[in-house]
Amino acid sequence: MDPMSDEFDRKLAELGQSVEHHVEEEEGELFALVTSRMSSERLEAIGQRMHDRKANLKTQLAA
Repeated sequence: MDPMSDEFDRKLAELGQSVEHHVEEEEGELFALVTSRMSSERLEAIGQRMHDRKANLKTQLAA
């Protein structure tokens, strides 16, 4: 697909809308649900795993 085409612009706009919807759903619904049903210790453990994974991926991409 030509990145200079109108079709590319439409697809990029659709992707942006999908990402925004996903973030709104997570922040507005899923995070509240999870925090109400998990212990703070479990949430901390999950957060640490996510942090470690993100750092690992950044290291891999930089290599």
